[in-house]
Amino acid sequence: MEAKVLVERLAQERATERHVSDELQRLTMAFAEQRRGTGASWKEIGAELGVNKHTLQYWHHRHRMTKGRTKLARVEIVREAQGTEFVVHAPGGLRVECMTVVQLVELLKRLR
Repeated sequence: MEAKVLVERLAQERATERHVSDELQRLTMAFAEQRRGTGASWKEIGAELGVNKHTLQYWHHRHRMTKGRTKLARVEIVREAQGTEFVVHAPGGLRVECMTVVQLVELLKRLR
């Protein structure tokens, strides 16, 4: 996407919304990554787009951290839990059995 189009979309969205949408941030980061590849600094890119360089760097960090991830995953409930322990089936064949809710929460925190 051209800088001119991004500038217009960013201005439009900022005029009506409190935050720039994730989609527009991703488009901006695609442009910024292309420009960074040519040696442009965050300050130069920010000046081109009318966005503070710190905002661009923050978006870049968020974009890198969430690249390839989905926010929600589809799950299937096989059967209702009979007790207070759970069995977890994860991608790649991982299976964890006899886990309480507290242990499950702790496991999920550590896996982040």
